[in-house]
This record gives sequence, structure tokens and C-alpha cells, in this order.
Amino acid sequence: MACGEDDLDAHQQDQRGPAAAGPLPTVRYGALGKPAAEFTDAGIEGIPDAISDDLPRVKPGGAYTLTVGVAVPADAAGEPVTITTRPSTMFEDTGDVDFFEGPFPGAVARKDSVLHPRPAPDTDKALAFGQWKADPQMTVDHVRPEGTAGGRATFCGVLTVRNTATVADLPYTPMKKSLRVYYGHELKEAELIPSGAGAADTGFIAPQRAATHTFHFSLPKGAKAESATVEETDLGSSVPTFEGSIAEGTS
Repeated sequence: MACGEDDLDAHQQDQRGPAAAGPLPTVRYGALGKPAAEFTDAGIEGIPDAISDDLPRVKPGGAYTLTVGVAVPADAAGEPVTITTRPSTMFEDTGDVDFFEGPFPGAVARKDSVLHPRPAPDTDKALAFGQWKADPQMTVDHVRPEGTAGGRATFCGVLTVRNTATVADLPYTPMKKSLRVYYGHELKEAELIPSGAGAADTGFIAPQRAATHTFHFSLPKGAKAESATVEETDLGSSVPTFEGSIAEGTS
């Protein structure tokens, strides 16, 4: 686990007076941009809740400091980490997106690896799990069983998206997406489980970096499947589709 402190400068306010400013941080680590989890503890207050918490009020030109807890697996020590922040106010004005990078403490800093996937040739056919689509650069992989819930078999998969923009270009938010999952040769539609794709991670991706998100789905009671087809419906003008076998065993 690692903690980071953000010193946030308040953006200029209008005549409505001091505003309650707050960051909207997203923390990702490693070449694939795996998401970190936020936690709170003694001395780690976390991000104020705009609805229930008493938000700090900052004068124009002022600043305040808060401590944010970030939880990652132990083997992430030394991995490069990217923290994305976007200040906001109680009036819903938003500032520019900023990126801060460095290694997680606890081990010798690993090389700042940048993902350079080799996209598959353009084709009208579905791509295999693990292959990369060229534009936008993305892949679906590691589709495997999770267990059961309410008598229904549950599964998970991983969607990874890479921002190919240069530093001079604007960052973007490709995790605002919609997935559809089908199973078996008859392509029956599975049910996405809430908090799956599009719900857990909508932060901007830094230029030349990637973001990984795990989605979850279930099959009807009694249904079995050895293969799955995952269709992304929001990224770009074309519809990228990936297909492959469901891995054996649980994740």
C-alpha cells in the first residue's frame, strides 16, 4: 500500500465566493495501467464526498492538502504509477487534467515501461482474445470463470485500452464504454453484472499509456459455455469484437 499527498491549487472563482474544491484522482500502475484501490485509515481521510462530507473551502489562489490511500498488490512495489487528477468545484466547474508519474515505494524503481502493442491487420472478422485492434488500440483477454451467484455461473474478463495520443494531444476517456457479451455458438447474450464495464473506471488515460478494467458477467441458471464473444459498442466508429475460449479454472 502506498499513500500520496496532493497539493491542489484552487482555480479562480467567480463572485459566488469561495468554493469547495476537490480532485478526481485515478491511479493506475504498470504497463497495462492496472487500477489501484482507494482506502481510508487513521490519518488517511481520503477524498471528501460531495454529498455527505463537509467539503474544504478554499479562497481563490489558495490551496489545501489531503492524504489519499492507495492499495495495490505487494508485487506492485517499484512499478511505475500514473496519478490523474482533475480539480472540480461545488459549482461543477472543472480544471485541466494533470498527470503525475513515479514508482511505487518498497522496491527498486522498475523501468518506466510503455506498452507498444502490435495491432492485428484490419479485418472484418472478430479478433481473438489477446489480439490488439489498431484503432482505437484495445484488446480483451483473460475471460475465465469466477464462481456462482444465485445459482448462476459468473465470469470475468479484462479490457485494456491504450491512448495513442502524443503528449501534445488532449487525453481522453475510453473507459466510458458499453460492452455486450455473448456465449456459445448460438451467441446468446450474457448478463453484465453491475460495477462491470464502464462503471468502475472513467478517469482519463495519460498519453502513451494504457488502462485496464475488469468486467463481470453471468449466464442463466443451468447454462454452460466454453467460448465467449465480447463486443465493444462505443469506442470509435467501428465495432471491435473479440472472441475465444473461456479459460479453465478460476481467476
